[in-house]
Amino acid sequence: MYVATGLDLKHQQYKLLESLSSLGLHATDRQRLMVINRANPLRMKISNFYDVQKLYCKEPFRSVHSDCP
Repeated sequence: MYVATGLDLKHQQYKLLESLSSLGLHATDRQRLMVINRANPLRMKISNFYDVQKLYCKEPFRSVHSDCP
């Protein structure tokens, strides 16, 4: 479940990046708003996923932050 969630978030990021790159130089405000409205919930999902990862997988975070006990 955990790995599948991470892969799903990665896929959503990829789709969002595709949408952003397809906007072009002359995108309307509405088109930009639609992309932003998709980005904000995704940002929260990624933040929550990161928090869960810190809770259950403490060892990788300790090695990254060597000053942690």
